[in-house]
Amino acid sequence: MKTGILFAPVLVIALIFACSSKESPEDGTGGDSEDGHASVTFALSGGDFTGNSVRICGSRPPPDPKYRCSSSLTSNVDGACPCFNFAADGSLIDPATGQPVVITGLCSSTAAPPANWSFQYEVFSEQDCTGTRINDGTHNFTCYDSHDISTRAFPNQSVNDVLSPGANTNYVLCTTTNASKSWNFANCIATTTVTDIAAGISRYDCGCTPAAGGTCDCGDGGVGPGDLEAICSFDTATCNIVCEGS
Repeated sequence: MKTGILFAPVLVIALIFACSSKESPEDGTGGDSEDGHASVTFALSGGDFTGNSVRICGSRPPPDPKYRCSSSLTSNVDGACPCFNFAADGSLIDPATGQPVVITGLCSSTAAPPANWSFQYEVFSEQDCTGTRINDGTHNFTCYDSHDISTRAFPNQSVNDVLSPGANTNYVLCTTTNASKSWNFANCIATTTVTDIAAGISRYDCGCTPAAGGTCDCGDGGVGPGDLEAICSFDTATCNIVCEGS
């Protein structure tokens, strides 16, 4: 008889980048007054991110030169995408100054010719964007813009993001999927023969029977070739499990 034991179901945990913003000065360089600069601040809640960091890249097509604003999110130091450390409360800290991050002077989406922004997010296991990138697709941690949480077409990005002049708020939801585990128990009989011992193998009869295509049928949910130790395989004639070097 086989018994199946199922533990915790699959769960999705949502963590939120809460991007609030503050008013920035209007563009005083000849552009329309309503096309003031856009500014954003970043914070994250929903988990303890102490000791982690994030690199954020962002860009939009450049507007007319009369707009004195930035069409890309880069560091003032080396021109690279800026890296921010997480504070205990999930807000972002500028590693160079230790002060909360406020990103100002960005071109709004309405700056002529109008265009929207795209942002990319890389989350790291240590500060200063060092250690392991944990949202690279191999660590069960993927971030989506809140407008993309259903389709999930743009992992770790905010695409076609509208930045209005002044205050803007974005939400990025980082998801993980918990693991579940089930167990199937089978009653196997050790049937090792003298011949098997001489050949250095052991044999187990787990009730499996030959099936079409030279395979073995061990019942619904039963053990298969991929479940066996590397030195073990099915004897296709008897469907016993045979292990070498035992």
